[in-house]
Amino acid sequence: MKKILLVIVAAAAALPTAVLAQGQVRESIPAAPFLAGAYAFMWVAVLVYVALVARRLGRVQSDIDDLKRKLDRER
Repeated sequence: MKKILLVIVAAAAALPTAVLAQGQVRESIPAAPFLAGAYAFMWVAVLVYVALVARRLGRVQSDIDDLKRKLDRER
């Protein structure tokens, strides 16, 4: 059973080569532009996220500083 399955898989893997050898052209989509676009999108998303977190952190830090000043005045 395993040998039959192996033969079927090997035949299926050799099929595209046989089709190309007969002169038929397979259409394919170039992957490089899509890959570059995906990486660019992810980097932009990460940078936007980091910028938003840094902005919120700055607001929180200023709020903490204001609270410290108010506490110091009351003492």
